[in-house]
Amino acid sequence: MAWVVGGHFDDQWQIGVGVFDLGAQTARLLHPYEPIGMGGWPPAPAWSPDGQWLALHAIAGDPAEHGLWIARVDGEKEHFLGPGEGPVWSPDGRWLAFTCTTPGAESAIWLAEVGTWHPQQLNLPPGAQAVGWVVVG
Repeated sequence: MAWVVGGHFDDQWQIGVGVFDLGAQTARLLHPYEPIGMGGWPPAPAWSPDGQWLALHAIAGDPAEHGLWIARVDGEKEHFLGPGEGPVWSPDGRWLAFTCTTPGAESAIWLAEVGTWHPQQLNLPPGAQAVGWVVVG
């Protein structure tokens, strides 16, 4: 199980993702950060189909940390994908799709391949916008 948790970690208020192994009765805190005061909690993390990765949206006070992160559930690796949100994993777990809005631009759909994590923008038809979408397979 995983969900967004908040509390005093390292003597400061932080938010992170708590990963709970119910069988082993252990917990791990992934990606703790100091939040920006936006009056709410970030969305729940999204599990990869193989259960090895979590996609999480950090609403961090530091602009270099604000956006979409990928973290291995074992805590070994993290990757910053940029100012994205709304992550959706492909059914085979090879790709992560997300939306990204850059200043002065419309929302776009981006893809990142598991392992390389180099986001690439999808070219939508002229006039199309990424509003609500799902990945089907």
